[in-house]
Amino acid sequence: ALRLPPLVRIIDSEQLLASAHPVSWNQSQLLTVHLVDGATGAYNIPTTLWLHEPLAVGALRGALAGVVERHAVLRTTYEVDADGGFAQRVRAELEPQTLLLRETSAADRDAAEALLAADASTGFELFVDGVLRCVLAHVDDDGHLLLINVHHVAFDGVSTGVLLGELGVLYGALSTGEHVEDVALPELAVQYVDYALWQRSALGDVLDVYRDYWREHLHDGALGVLEMPLDLPRPAAQTFNGDAISVVIAPDVTRRLEHLARSHGATLFQLALALWAVALCRHAGQEEVVVGSPYHGRDAAGTEALIGYFVNMLALRVEVPRGGSVASVVRHARDTASGGMRHAALPFQQIVHELLPKRAHDASRNAVFQAMLAWEPDQGWGRELGSDMLGKALEVSPFHISRNTARFEVTLDA
Repeated sequence: ALRLPPLVRIIDSEQLLASAHPVSWNQSQLLTVHLVDGATGAYNIPTTLWLHEPLAVGALRGALAGVVERHAVLRTTYEVDADGGFAQRVRAELEPQTLLLRETSAADRDAAEALLAADASTGFELFVDGVLRCVLAHVDDDGHLLLINVHHVAFDGVSTGVLLGELGVLYGALSTGEHVEDVALPELAVQYVDYALWQRSALGDVLDVYRDYWREHLHDGALGVLEMPLDLPRPAAQTFNGDAISVVIAPDVTRRLEHLARSHGATLFQLALALWAVALCRHAGQEEVVVGSPYHGRDAAGTEALIGYFVNMLALRVEVPRGGSVASVVRHARDTASGGMRHAALPFQQIVHELLPKRAHDASRNAVFQAMLAWEPDQGWGRELGSDMLGKALEVSPFHISRNTARFEVTLDA
């Protein structure tokens, strides 16, 4: 295992605002995509909440401002530096023209959903504007629909829980007359920019063995592409147009799958990876497939309290030989997933850098993998949000809005 130096404060508050700073390797990859594809909404991470009456809009606005004040990454813009790389610049506060919470009205829930869905799918101009948009739609006397929309370059799944937790604490205090400075949120030991600098210095000289692992695992870039049967011609460049279909798996089926995974010495995630690979290879007529899967990337102490983009993509190559047994595929997926997680410290951007020179450019596909398995254990935040995070001052319910976007050709969210 890697022995890395601890993550500590590198940039003080004065230096934070004085100049631009390097971005993390994670961010560099997304900014490259943004530079090529423009302001697509495919990398937005929207959270929508139904807020029941009564609502103190001023307290909500103040709570959002408090979260933005705590996390500098939410008031950051990006630029191309003199060397052709990327830099991030933190602002002291959101610019006046940037409305932290934009209010609108809707006749009913359907109309409110349509308004917010349009915003959730609208891209961010990362080199001009910020990374955060919030919209509050008032629905007559029925309640309010809140959208918190953040670009992935500054946010990930764990960040959602951090943001909602702090928002709940701050709203609960402000709605009862307290001031933000009196709220007992723990001081952040570091900011995301510290992580970006730490990542480059701490990992820069120790990852050769990790590069060797991924180079061998991915056949030194000599990988096939996923050729799923299509009903329409493939566009010359990715459009990120897509849709989602929800399927509920019954609890008894889940228990049987867990039992099957244990019988092969695997986790439920590793079994899902194997079954997903079998399904993909069967439809594509292939004997192996590379599946992307996000890893939380928060191994360094102190990152668990931060909002930011820490997720690292693992490119997991799974073999599904014709005539092979299900047991052999599960074992291979188990070993592949375990090896990937042991070597997860190598940023995906570095893998792309290693492999892309060996692959012909194809603007119609993702460079390394075209299918993804997003495994997110149920954190149950929706039901507890009203009672545990926002307290009795505000009743909150999660609210799903449909988005017609897709980052990859096919994704299994489980």
